[in-house]
Amino acid sequence: MSKLCPCHSQITYNECCFPYLNGDKIPVSIEALMRSRYTAYHNHNMAYIIHTMSGKALDSFYASDPSNSSSIQWVKLEVHSVNQLDQEGTVEFVAHYLLENIRYTLHEKSFFIKQNGRWLYVDGQLF
Repeated sequence: MSKLCPCHSQITYNECCFPYLNGDKIPVSIEALMRSRYTAYHNHNMAYIIHTMSGKALDSFYASDPSNSSSIQWVKLEVHSVNQLDQEGTVEFVAHYLLENIRYTLHEKSFFIKQNGRWLYVDGQLF
């Protein structure tokens, strides 16, 4: 039996985020993109994170930033709301992670735009 996807979709990894991270498919919704980005962080795949960003988010992203460290263990994702329009949208989520055996949460409203037929992360508002 295949393992469930780290994004907590209750779908197997091979059917959920793997085709996106592998480059076989592109996410057709902002929720799919957000979940695949969470899985990329979970797998420490910074190349995918960079490939799915644009604008302010990309300009201020540093793969070597300690918050992108492989010492962070991402443990759970909760998607609270999705608001997708034709060319833009938002996803509010809470991501749970461990750093040095201490549990933390990241609560964010992520902003996405569609460019050249692809959804991209452009900014986020922390709560």
